[in-house]
Amino acid sequence: MTQNQKPLVKGFKCRIYPTKEQKDYLQKVFGSARFIYNHLLAELKDEYENYKKDQSIQRTPINKISLAYKLPSLKQKEEYQWLNDAPAQVLQHASGQLAEAFLRFFKSKIGYPRFKSKHGRQSVTFSNQIYSIDGNRLKLLKCKSLFKVKLHRALPSSGLKSCTVSKTPSGKYYASFLCEYIPEKTSGTGFLGIDAGITDLATLSNGLILLNPKHYVKQQYRLAQLSRRLTRKQKGSKNRNKARLKVARLHDHIANQRCDYMHKFTTSVIRENQAVAIENLQIRNMIKNRRLSKHIADAAWGEMRQQLAYKAIASQNCLLVIADPYYPSTQLCHRCNTKPSQKIKLGVTKWVCEYCGEKHQRDHNASLNLEVLARSYYYQQKRNGEIASIILAKPYSPLI
Repeated sequence: MTQNQKPLVKGFKCRIYPTKEQKDYLQKVFGSARFIYNHLLAELKDEYENYKKDQSIQRTPINKISLAYKLPSLKQKEEYQWLNDAPAQVLQHASGQLAEAFLRFFKSKIGYPRFKSKHGRQSVTFSNQIYSIDGNRLKLLKCKSLFKVKLHRALPSSGLKSCTVSKTPSGKYYASFLCEYIPEKTSGTGFLGIDAGITDLATLSNGLILLNPKHYVKQQYRLAQLSRRLTRKQKGSKNRNKARLKVARLHDHIANQRCDYMHKFTTSVIRENQAVAIENLQIRNMIKNRRLSKHIADAAWGEMRQQLAYKAIASQNCLLVIADPYYPSTQLCHRCNTKPSQKIKLGVTKWVCEYCGEKHQRDHNASLNLEVLARSYYYQQKRNGEIASIILAKPYSPLI
C-alpha cells in the first residue's frame, strides 16, 4: 500500500430511531456504564484518602487492565446483579475511559475526573464484536430487536471498529461508527491565510470575507423566553419536562446551524488550496472578557481550527500551518515585512506603513501575512521532502 493509499480512521454519525423497548434497553446500558465509572472513581478516591493517612496500604494501579479486573467480582454481588443485563465489553470500555481520564490528568495536572450525571448527554461504546449493521438496521448485543438507522451515506464495506450510541438532552439518539477508509486526494493549488474575527468571522487573503451569522445572538431572545417558562414549571411535572425539551431542542438547532456553516466553509478551503495558515488564538484567555465572551463562543474559532486540522489530514494534499500565538500578523506590513514604530491599537481598522507607504486594511493585511507564512512552510517542506499535514509554526523572530 502506497503512502497516498494509507487508510485513515473516521467517524460516521447517523441518527437512529429506537422503539420504546429499545429506549428502555439503552437507558439500562447508559445507567450501567455510568454506575461503573462512578463506582470505580469513588473507590480510587477512597483508596487515595486512606493512603494519605497510612502509606503502607496497597493501592490499585490505575490502568485499563487493573480496573477491568474489578468488574467480575462487582457483578457477582447480589445487589449489583442488574449489571449483567448490559454487555460486558461496554462496562469494560467505561472502566477504560476512567483510566484514560486519570492518565490525562497525571500528564497535564488539570481536569481531575468528575462523577458522571444521569442528566445531559449519555453515551456508551460497543466494540465491533458486539454490534453489526446490515443496510439501515443496527444490531446491538443483548437487544432483541433491530434499531432503525438513517444512513446519509454508505459506510465503508470493511474496517468497522467501534460504535458509540449517544442520547442528547433533547431526546435524540445517534450512532457514531468508527471506520477505516481511504480518502480521496484533493487537487487544490492555492495558498490562503485566514484571519478570524467577530464582526467578520474570517477575512481571507484572496479578498473574500466570511460573514458572521451570529446564530446564538439571533436566537438568544427566544432562548431567554423559553428558559423563563421552564423556571416557572413545577419540578418533576410533565409540563416541566416538555419545557426542558423545548430549550434543549433550540440549543441543538443553534449548534447544528453553527456546525453546518463551518463545515461548508472549511471543506471549500481545504479542497481549493494546498497550504492554509491560521492563527493559534488563545481562546481560553480571550473568553474571560465578559463583554465579548458570548460573541467569541458563538464564533466557534476552536471548531474552525479542529475541522481544518482533520480535513487537511484527510485531503493528503493540503498543509495547515498554525501560526505562533505571538506572531504579529496584524502589526507587520505584508509588503516590506516591517513593524510600525508604534503599536497599532485594537480599534484601528486602517493604517499606512510608514516605510513603504502601503495602505492596509487591518484584517486583510493580517491574512496576507498568514498567507506568506503558509507559502514559506509549504516550500520549505517541499525542499526537505517531508510529508506532513499540520505544522505548528516556530516562535516568531524578526531576524528570520
